[in-house]
Amino acid sequence: MRYYLLFPLFLASMGLVFSFSSDEGSSKKKHKIAHAIMRNVGHSFSERHRMQMMGITEASHPIDKRYIEIGLAFQVRRPIPKEEGRKLLLECAEELLGQINAHPDFQPFLHEYPFPIQNIGIKFFVYDKTGRDLYHPEVTVFSLHKGKLGYYTNSPEQKCGYFSKEKETYEEALQNVRQTD
Repeated sequence: MRYYLLFPLFLASMGLVFSFSSDEGSSKKKHKIAHAIMRNVGHSFSERHRMQMMGITEASHPIDKRYIEIGLAFQVRRPIPKEEGRKLLLECAEELLGQINAHPDFQPFLHEYPFPIQNIGIKFFVYDKTGRDLYHPEVTVFSLHKGKLGYYTNSPEQKCGYFSKEKETYEEALQNVRQTD
């Protein structure tokens, strides 16, 4: 048998093994840094604003596996006026975005650098102080997704969906905050 023909196949397979193991290490580092940033912002924000971090969201590009979206979700047990909720969304998003873009070891794991505000997701799920649902006109969900802020209300009669939905762009929200300050 011609063993010298198997040698290139052996070398190619070794390269594949090493590339998988380096991708795995790279992936672990990516998640470790991302989760540390999200935990840091989430815990800090929770303590300052009397809310509880519920979870994180993350999405990677299907081809290069770099982050295209990073986000946080919180539970709030007190009604929040729309103006306060808007400010909180902007503050949380800017804090998360600032930490993402300021971390030099994390930059290779971002699909786009600097990471844009359109790739940040923030949600506040709002209940009364006992954990019960709130209803219109109280806002029950505040969200920032793809550069748009959303304000949603519920109604006891409406079992699916939201009673009302309002949206504004990130730029409009910034302008509204500046006008009220």
